[in-house]
Amino acid sequence: MRKHVESDSIKPCVLTQDDLIELSDVVRDGFPEEHGFSVTAEFNNVNIDMGSIEEFLTYKKLPDVLENLIMRAWYPKKYFNVREIEKDIHVTFDNLYSILSTDGDDETWAIGKHKQVLRILNERTDKFHSIKDIPRRDFFISIIIGLWITLIIGFVPTLDFLYITIFSISSTYLIMKYVNWARWSLPRGTRIIIRSNKATLWGMNVKDLIPIVVSILGLILSASQIFR
Repeated sequence: MRKHVESDSIKPCVLTQDDLIELSDVVRDGFPEEHGFSVTAEFNNVNIDMGSIEEFLTYKKLPDVLENLIMRAWYPKKYFNVREIEKDIHVTFDNLYSILSTDGDDETWAIGKHKQVLRILNERTDKFHSIKDIPRRDFFISIIIGLWITLIIGFVPTLDFLYITIFSISSTYLIMKYVNWARWSLPRGTRIIIRSNKATLWGMNVKDLIPIVVSILGLILSASQIFR
């Protein structure tokens, strides 16, 4: 029997543990009880292959964030003692793209399952910052940093050194905090978040918030003296 094949390439996805569990449930839904399943990932020169999503997520050496992962479910059947695949679905996450491939003897199943999984993946793609936007964003940040450095150097001969120092340290610190926030909020590719370290303003403790407040106050104070 000729197999029906569906395949799609998708923009980079951002998934959490809960997303992976949901995806696993949807991928396996409708398969007979005796079916194959695997989750494969490679990180730090280590390749792991687990037979369940629960086993995969409890692997102690998983990094906080993965950039690649392969999830597969298949249903083998015996035909004259030769194992053939009746249903097969691959979800491949790579750094810059994701690929969904579904094939099976039953065309209705293949099309329906493919659309079901594809809908979940599309809901978890980066809606606002595609790969094409990355050079534009980096260019914008570089222009801001360049203007600040030019401004500081231009005022050094005429302004008090203390205000220049405060302005430089405060602005540099705030830029670095922004870059760290952007690293999580504006993803550059596929990210599978195993343990989230995402920083949010209201989620910060006092220890994290104090240097930001001090830097903002220092920036305002020094800028008021520079532009007086």
